[in-house]
Amino acid sequence: MIHVFNGCSEVCSLPAKACKACERCCESCGCCEECEKCLTQCGSCVEQPLGSYVVVGMLVSLTELVVCILAFQEDFSQCQLPEGFAQKVGMRGWLKVQMGFAWLNFIFPPYLQHELLRKLGQRAGARAEISQEEVKESFHEVFLEDIGVCFYVFAWVASFAWSIVGVYWLHHTNCDPGGWTTAAAFVGFSFFWGLIFYSVLWYGYLSCVSSMPVQWAIRLQEATRHGSSGPSKGSRPQAAV
Repeated sequence: MIHVFNGCSEVCSLPAKACKACERCCESCGCCEECEKCLTQCGSCVEQPLGSYVVVGMLVSLTELVVCILAFQEDFSQCQLPEGFAQKVGMRGWLKVQMGFAWLNFIFPPYLQHELLRKLGQRAGARAEISQEEVKESFHEVFLEDIGVCFYVFAWVASFAWSIVGVYWLHHTNCDPGGWTTAAAFVGFSFFWGLIFYSVLWYGYLSCVSSMPVQWAIRLQEATRHGSSGPSKGSRPQAAV
């Protein structure tokens, strides 16, 4: 499990490496400092806990938004939906709601990462150590007690159900002339199952390394103690055994 995550971390760290390369390019060409700060923040976000989820989740959600916009441009005049709720909403109405769910999926990953870092910062205080057990407990607190996470869980399940509704409606003739509507539903399905898969792997990873020091836990100490004095010279944050 650990080797799997180490391999995934290398892949997911590519955006951070790209950001740092761009930052070095800005330094060499004398670009503005604001651009350098933006690139530095980009790399820092990816290297922090849940960085891979933030990057992949936002990219998938952005893809879904683009696909929904393309589908919205199609001609649904020949679409024949069942009478009742389907006809009242229509395929354009379905796409509007799907875009709303995609936007929610886009903004939630950075929100979750921010709340996790805030919780870990509270636990760390002025200490020079953060154990993996504390990281695991912080995840539990955020997932079980944060109102925003609770709201998102229900919205996340609702987005999956809404994608099922769209697939059912697409079985009718002339309701997907360009194929973009089907793609929007497929991306919605992919995000739902992908998040489940990521959550299982991530929780399993935390369980496997609950008593082991890992590199991102050391970087986390620096991220959660802005403005605090660093550890004494020669000391190094270690995970509790």
